[in-house]
Amino acid sequence: MTCLSTVQTSAQGSLYCTRARLPVASHALSLPGTGVKLTRSGIVAVLQPKQPDATAQIVRATAAANGSPAAGSTAVASSSGSVHRQHQQQQSGDRAFNWHHNWYPVAIMSKLPADRPTATLLLGIPMVIWRDGKGEWQVFEDRCPHRLAPLSEGRLDPAHGTLMCSYHGWQFDSTGQCTLIPQIGDPAAMKVACSSKKTCARRFPAQVNQGLLWVWPDSTSAMSAVATTPALCSQYGVEGWTLLGGEWFARDLEYGYDTLMENLFDPSHIPFAHHGIMGSASRDKALPLDITTTADVTPTGGFKLFRNCAPFRTAAPTDTTNNFIPPVLNSSLQINTEKGTTTVLNFYGIPLAPGKSRVITAFFTNSKVPSIVKKLVSKFEWVFHLGQNLVLDSDAMLLHVQERLLHEGRDPNWRTAFFLPATSDTGIIKFRHWYHDCAGGDIPWLGNLKHQGLGPIKPREVVMNRYSQHVVGCKSCSEALRWIQRLQRVSLGLASVAAAACISVVAAAAATTTAATGASGILQS
Repeated sequence: MTCLSTVQTSAQGSLYCTRARLPVASHALSLPGTGVKLTRSGIVAVLQPKQPDATAQIVRATAAANGSPAAGSTAVASSSGSVHRQHQQQQSGDRAFNWHHNWYPVAIMSKLPADRPTATLLLGIPMVIWRDGKGEWQVFEDRCPHRLAPLSEGRLDPAHGTLMCSYHGWQFDSTGQCTLIPQIGDPAAMKVACSSKKTCARRFPAQVNQGLLWVWPDSTSAMSAVATTPALCSQYGVEGWTLLGGEWFARDLEYGYDTLMENLFDPSHIPFAHHGIMGSASRDKALPLDITTTADVTPTGGFKLFRNCAPFRTAAPTDTTNNFIPPVLNSSLQINTEKGTTTVLNFYGIPLAPGKSRVITAFFTNSKVPSIVKKLVSKFEWVFHLGQNLVLDSDAMLLHVQERLLHEGRDPNWRTAFFLPATSDTGIIKFRHWYHDCAGGDIPWLGNLKHQGLGPIKPREVVMNRYSQHVVGCKSCSEALRWIQRLQRVSLGLASVAAAACISVVAAAAATTTAATGASGILQS
């Protein structure tokens, strides 16, 4: 029996207030007078009732006062009281954005341990990643249906290919069905208990693609997951492109998704926040940037930006195109117009919880890279990671504090809290338009997380803790750290031996001097 979770995701935006699984229709079918629409994916959308004219006028006036481009367009007030502007959807015909109906990369496959479960977070949902007996990767909600213990603290049973809860020994197969309850001795009673949906673990659609594990954070829409393609890198595994550093890089951050993505669309901070760190970037080489929009904001299409120079003076002219594919990918294509070579910086921003995000990066080049260099880089991957971590460290505290000043400061409205007079701020404006006008202005955290504040500013050593945020989950960096620790122990041992030898030599010299002095005194007498 395959378990289907009874947990429904909460309403997203103004379009979906309920969902149900029904047979797939050959085309979209509307039921007149009901506000119900059956789509090809088998999802029922119950539309919110139309706002009275007076309410619509208030909504338009509010949007205009906030300086929103949605002023004058139709908007619907959700039950939470927030205004979801839909002018982009109406102009483009694009569907409304649904946070839970997207693929998110959560882990690098080469870094995942195959012999034990791994905990992760996505959209505030605790999840556990594990490999079943067939070698396939599964993702469950990180809670046992028995007493809610975290399954990530459990173990894998290789004999049965199941995930075992370490609290009471309940076991679950790859579909989430409970296969064993040790506390029940009668086989018939065991069968009845295990056939109940209440004993099922909640299972999320997952797939391995381009060396990453991707998760669809809605356990009730597997058909939609199959029909949706992740935001993949077009250079990965393609002949002529080299993955710099040899592998993906990932790090958890002490600031949220919107702060991370906004920063990735702000190239003008590089020569200042990353002064002396990123190549030739330095404050004295900073340049004004004229950033233009080549594809404007839509809910699921994102946007595209262009600039014809780097944010600092470089030896060769560079044309850069930034492509945002919601909700996770910022792909920056940089063309050296003098040499004709291209570098592509791909950044995935993953929302973990309020004030917490994960960045996964891969940098590609079509420049000729000698095979010996590729081998050395793959062997010493941790050296490349040192540079990545240094860059992330250099603005981590700035972003951690800035986020709190915006979200919990005197003015949480970005339109009035920020002053963005330069064309170099275009990327910030476009991302904020997408996040607030197309995606609801907030991530639909589940449960009490939606009411959780960011809390006080954390100490610098917490915000910039490379070990917990990266090293502990990176095989290359963990191994390098172990070698360094071994060398330290060996060095201390050698230093101790050398010190003991020095002490012996000094003691022997002192004894010889004493003896010589004594003999001299005797002769003199």
